[in-house]
Amino acid sequence: MLPAFAGMMLFLLLMKHSHPASHIPHIAENREVIDSSRSFLEDSGFDTGPLEPFAVFKTNETLLDEQISHFGKRSLNDFIKNGFLRFIPTWYYEVFWITDDPAEDTELTMTGFRHPGGPPLLRTVHAPDGAVQQLEISDKKAGEHITGVPAESGRHVPGFQEIDPDAIIPGASLSEQPGADFLKSLIRNTVWDTGLIAPDSMYLHEAHGEQVHRVRMSLKSEIFSHTPTITVTYSQDGQLLGIDQNVSLSGFDGINQAEYADFIRVLFYIAGLLLLLSVFFRRLFHRLIDLKASTTYASMVAGLALFHIVFLLLQDPALFQIDQPLLSVISFLVILLFLAALTGGMAFLLSGLGESVSREVWPEKITSLSLLRLGYFKSRRAGLSVYTGISAAMIILGLAAVMYTLVDRSFLNPMNEQFFYTESYLFSVWHVAASGLFWMFIISAGLYACLVSWLALNFPSRIFLLIAGSIGLALMTSFYVSTPGSPMVLLFWLIPGLAFTYVFLKYDLLALMTSVFFFIALWAVTDGLMVSGSPDIWLAWSVPGLMILILATGWYVAEYGNNNEQIAGLTPAYIEEIAREQRVERELEIARQVHQSFLPVHLPTVSGIEVAAHCKAAFDVGGDYYDVIKVDDHRLAFVIGDVSGKGIQAAFFMTMVKGIVQSLVKEIPEPIPLLTRMNRLFYDNARRGSFISVCYALADVRDGTVRYARAGHNPGILIRPDQKSVSLIRSRGIAIGLTRNSAFEQEVTEEKITMKPGDGLIFYTDGVTEAVNAGKEMYGDDRLLASIKKNLEQPPGALLKTIDASVTRFTGSQSPDDDMTLLIMRYNGS
Repeated sequence: MLPAFAGMMLFLLLMKHSHPASHIPHIAENREVIDSSRSFLEDSGFDTGPLEPFAVFKTNETLLDEQISHFGKRSLNDFIKNGFLRFIPTWYYEVFWITDDPAEDTELTMTGFRHPGGPPLLRTVHAPDGAVQQLEISDKKAGEHITGVPAESGRHVPGFQEIDPDAIIPGASLSEQPGADFLKSLIRNTVWDTGLIAPDSMYLHEAHGEQVHRVRMSLKSEIFSHTPTITVTYSQDGQLLGIDQNVSLSGFDGINQAEYADFIRVLFYIAGLLLLLSVFFRRLFHRLIDLKASTTYASMVAGLALFHIVFLLLQDPALFQIDQPLLSVISFLVILLFLAALTGGMAFLLSGLGESVSREVWPEKITSLSLLRLGYFKSRRAGLSVYTGISAAMIILGLAAVMYTLVDRSFLNPMNEQFFYTESYLFSVWHVAASGLFWMFIISAGLYACLVSWLALNFPSRIFLLIAGSIGLALMTSFYVSTPGSPMVLLFWLIPGLAFTYVFLKYDLLALMTSVFFFIALWAVTDGLMVSGSPDIWLAWSVPGLMILILATGWYVAEYGNNNEQIAGLTPAYIEEIAREQRVERELEIARQVHQSFLPVHLPTVSGIEVAAHCKAAFDVGGDYYDVIKVDDHRLAFVIGDVSGKGIQAAFFMTMVKGIVQSLVKEIPEPIPLLTRMNRLFYDNARRGSFISVCYALADVRDGTVRYARAGHNPGILIRPDQKSVSLIRSRGIAIGLTRNSAFEQEVTEEKITMKPGDGLIFYTDGVTEAVNAGKEMYGDDRLLASIKKNLEQPPGALLKTIDASVTRFTGSQSPDDDMTLLIMRYNGS
């Protein structure tokens, strides 16, 4: 707690000392500036009665950048303390005099000024204390409000004196010039009404379709290295039409290095965006994005963006007087909705990717944020994160103030040309909050949750992450501090960047978001907080007041809140889906292991019979089963089957079938009795709807006979090389497990085959014939028989490889959907 308050005090003290705007001696109130403008205009021959004034305090951003670049903040502070802002418009008031008549080309915009409706006709510029510096006629209609005698009457403004341009004496004081009294009358009641100003030249110029006189004047001596010049414009009748001012800095060559910092920053944004898009779509493809949470965040951000746009529109007077075709209005509204949707899309990308990557690297860092999203506002964990974040924001503000003080050629300029929020925005509190929320989201989600977390996957070194995070923050937020003429602006934020990165690595994302939001919010209202007489004073002090209130609330919730560590919905759906998929994969792996463990490792042999077999497992586990069992010294039993279903269930039933066959074949090796008994046992022990197709053959080497039967399985293939024939053995039979009654026994039939030396039998499962290619065409029985017929002379092992290669060529890159099992025997004679 003490370091936090120390950081806040350091921020307030150092910024009051080093921030140039805080040294402005006096800022007049709007009413005083408007009165000064009205008085000057009326004395100069303008009628302001029908016009409505609008005043706003602004910053000359270009001039300020040049001043900071040229001689730094400390010298600028001395310049301001000496009262030179009366002559140099670093900060100035701008007063517009606006007609009630709607402009012909009125359009909706999202400007930040709360000006009245109608086009501005006159514009005056004033020093901070209200003294007039400049005059500009913004619209030719302003001529209608000149109270002097019109030019076409041939009469002149009282006191007017024709001046010969060649009679101007360069360098001589104003009182020594011809027509001195008239020239003095033009600039009376302005800051230039002084004996230090001298005309340099005079020339004719065309403005608003008529010839006007212009007199260029300058001060006899520099003002703190500044050389101001003014150009006074008046009509041929002597009516004042404008006072323009230009300021140059002696010895200043211009800002020529800031573009390097801008170039580096743009490269960072482009590279970061491309990287985030690449990682996002890759994770989206692999279903590693929490779409529900991302949609929630995106909807919130899009809604806030639309809300912000509406607020900006409400302060634009054109909204209430717009006279545009309906199609134009609809088009404008569509653009606004598109901008809100685009902002929501950005939020979807950053929140989805940030949650996904952070959960993979350090899931504990998003727990507090998830608790708040689910409505657990009294969570002790969330309270601690908020408390920690605000404490960190106060400390980091102190560090930033130290850097701001040490780096002399840096300047805080959060609103650019606009200065006070209450003068510029109808809903100033919301605008500050929106600015903080926007950058809180961009920095927290984009930089830390996405980029730093992604870097942690590949470079887990904390030192590397600290450096990367601080550099990233410097590149993202350096626009908040202008360091003209030097890329040092990127170095300004390294210390605060290190601090923010430490908060993220040490604590969690909610703590980081809280610290970033309040840091940006307080940094944004510093002008209003530091400038004496600021109209933003209540808005500015409300930010530290809110920080202290939420700090106390966070501490209370952290101490007395609820423990919400294990709650429903905290784990996103895609994590649970991944867990389910992993369980399924483990089950499939177990099933594969069971499947392979129950297939014969070594095939038994009987003299006169040659055997080859293999089972080529698909990606998903099937229920293919084959076995070769030695009944006695002269008989071999061959069995092949396909259990219904996949996975663990199929593997379990295959285990059951193997046990049944192994136990029955020695007792009743004949095909029909064995299959009948097997059907009864399987039916009694398997779940209804489960079944197995089986092909069974009993070969006797003594006489070359094979007794063959099948129960709903693919027919066996009899090959006779000497006859060049290949034929299917189509005995009848229904699958095992479909019925327990006598229908099975009545349906199944047995074939007795007499083999000659060289003849063989091929058994296979439907995974062979039902293999498909990319065009979803099946391999089929015809291709299988054709492949076998071409290679009848091959021994069983070679023939098996030939068939497998034929199927592989046909399917190409298409993954198999089912196991492919082949069992081949050849009779070589007794």
